[in-house]
Amino acid sequence: RDCQLEHRLFTDLLDAFEQDLSVQRYDLPELLDYCRRSADPVGRLVLRVSGHRDAQLDRLSDQICTGLQLLNHLQDVREDLCERDRIYFPREDLAQFGVTEAQLREPHADAAVRAFALHWAERIGAMFQVGWPLVQIVRGRLRWELRAILRGAAAVLARIRVEGGDVLGGRVHLSKGERV
Repeated sequence: RDCQLEHRLFTDLLDAFEQDLSVQRYDLPELLDYCRRSADPVGRLVLRVSGHRDAQLDRLSDQICTGLQLLNHLQDVREDLCERDRIYFPREDLAQFGVTEAQLREPHADAAVRAFALHWAERIGAMFQVGWPLVQIVRGRLRWELRAILRGAAAVLARIRVEGGDVLGGRVHLSKGERV
């Protein structure tokens, strides 16, 4: 109440959490809508608590938050499938790159999965570039935190590139020391 937080931000989060219990495959519009409800509200809540209520800042934050959500899904694509029978990435993109579910269960990525992962790494990196001006606009602790988050994300994207897109091999996560 003190921050006048919009009720919809919370209901969107709850709706996305509920969706995780029933939806296991996505197309691109469904994936982006899921991110709009599962990731974007978090950024908007942080902005509100930090005293920002501005549509332009919300749009920049949404790019960052959706990018972070997608990066997490890219890092965990094998675990999401093997442990939860869930693939967040669009069916049409998997088909375009010739990637099957069986390939995503393998311990290492083949050429098709690598091309798919590198494609998505570039898309995610572009989202971070669009959202980066938010770091220049906000002040104080939030500026430092956003900068650290985006630098960490950039390091993960760099790791994905160094690994040639092998997001299945488990080497695309940063260690605790690297995160610090």
